[in-house]
Amino acid sequence: MTKPGENAARQVGEIVRGALDLAAREVTPGTPIETGRLFLALARVDAREDWSRVWQEVGYPAPGTFVSNHDPDGRPAEANWSGVALSAAAARALARAAHLAATHGMPAITPGVLAVALVLEPGSAAAVSLLSRREVGHSRLLEVVQDELLGDRLDGLDRPVETTITPAADDPSLWCLRAAMHAGSRDPDDLDLLGVLAAHGEIGASSNGSLIVPALEQAADAARSLGTATLDSVVRAAKVEFGTATPGAEQLLFAMTDRPSAAMKGILSVIGLSPKQLAAGAAEHGEPSGRTKVGGRVFAWTLVNLVFLLATIALVVQDIARNANWWELVLLLAVFYGPPAVSSWFSGAVSVVLAVVNPWAALTMAAHSLLGWFQERAERQALTARTGVRLTPAEYRGWVKRRRYTAKQLARNDRMRLPRRVAVLVRSAAAGARA
Repeated sequence: MTKPGENAARQVGEIVRGALDLAAREVTPGTPIETGRLFLALARVDAREDWSRVWQEVGYPAPGTFVSNHDPDGRPAEANWSGVALSAAAARALARAAHLAATHGMPAITPGVLAVALVLEPGSAAAVSLLSRREVGHSRLLEVVQDELLGDRLDGLDRPVETTITPAADDPSLWCLRAAMHAGSRDPDDLDLLGVLAAHGEIGASSNGSLIVPALEQAADAARSLGTATLDSVVRAAKVEFGTATPGAEQLLFAMTDRPSAAMKGILSVIGLSPKQLAAGAAEHGEPSGRTKVGGRVFAWTLVNLVFLLATIALVVQDIARNANWWELVLLLAVFYGPPAVSSWFSGAVSVVLAVVNPWAALTMAAHSLLGWFQERAERQALTARTGVRLTPAEYRGWVKRRRYTAKQLARNDRMRLPRRVAVLVRSAAAGARA
């Protein structure tokens, strides 16, 4: 028997996927897929189980009964299958089926498990339709469906569990169900999971989570042609990396970005991020306090560096006042724009220019440049300790620049660049396909 949650990426099995496809094709446009229609589609698609024994026990309702009966809350849920909305009851049933499959060591949602989940709520359209023919109670209906379609009784049906389609952070089965539902008939991949995590706020503003969804909408097909990672492989990698059978959202994201697929790199390039920057920003976003703590070593380097920065500014201002060299105001801007936002080499070049104007200012600027390198290294080490993500110096400087913007500024700036970057990705994918 597999561990709970094993192979959670295949939460929607082949037969269940076929039933969802059939229900989505047959539903009237503008109306959601309800539990009755989905139960009927499941019975029609599943040729492996003996559904006749269920009909013998409860009676076979006319097919129209499954469609004419409606779920108590027939409003469309946020969830959908291949673009067709699910009713709130159907969404809850799928989420519960994923939970039951994971906790009972099943590699996927089987037709029997979904059938049980669809009739678990007495008021659902599926349950009402099946109870309409004979004097069979709801508890007996559950027993029949389990005995005939599963061959076993499931534990925990009467215990409250997370049945909302919105995933809980510690339940990978629901994250993967969401990704599989997003994929529809296509096998789910890392881009599906990325879109789910972004849509549910698991990626912080500094990682531009708000632009991931529109980027996927515009460039996902082009990116997929470069090569994706299967959702199964992402879940397995997260389990191995963190030694847990139930990796959470942050751990799944780390696994996606640790060895990113070409498609993942392509999508993130559209919003101006590297995979490691995405992982770091998401991990920082997950801090319980909402803010990061500054370590003693980082504080010490920053304080000393600030002293030399202020000394440099004072010397340059003094030289401007004494000699009326107003052009040196340009140098002040260069002094301000120092590490870690830019390379310490930039500050070193500024100190060379200052040597012509004021040797003492050049010395303090050179010290500021050297201290900036130590400060940047300490900050990168602190970031790695907090998030487990190791950024290169260039990646870290880009990440620091992004953190200086507000969420609105960041979104506005990158949204302006999005069409051009999407066009570049599409051309790159097309060139690769021709080659």
